[in-house]
Amino acid sequence: MPEKIEKKLLVVRSDILEKLSEVARKENKTLFALTNEILQDALKASEMKTSIREIVEFYRLMKIQKESGSIIIPMNLLLNSLKKLDNKSEILKEWNYAGEWYGKYLIAKFENPLEILQSLLSASFWHISEIKVDMKSNDKLIISIIAPNIDQLFIELTVEYLVGLLRA
Repeated sequence: MPEKIEKKLLVVRSDILEKLSEVARKENKTLFALTNEILQDALKASEMKTSIREIVEFYRLMKIQKESGSIIIPMNLLLNSLKKLDNKSEILKEWNYAGEWYGKYLIAKFENPLEILQSLLSASFWHISEIKVDMKSNDKLIISIIAPNIDQLFIELTVEYLVGLLRA
């Protein structure tokens, strides 16, 4: 006979409870099952030394990247492929154009793309240890990057991409 699991009362704001009930109905689950699932996921996030909020934000950023046509590939594959190409100036120009296109994409998708830019770049540019986006009072945007262990070519490509992005 299965072991009986003790249940406890949990107080929740009524507006949240109504929304949870609606989600449970849509997913054909009981409110009890959905609540336990959510709480178990919160515990998993905590074990991973993160939060549900950070996971949801990262998912949102990756979804934006996916919808823009971005892909994830191993850095060494990309660099080795690029190094085999002869026309470095043409490659740099392509990265600049790609950055400009992405900037236009963000402008079309978001009312204020600068608000999300640092989060997107941090989530997407895994080769950069630190990235900071600052809007100065004179309408200048400064992007600072730290990438100590990255191939010089990849730094140049990243800079060209960012120059194109800012030109948009």
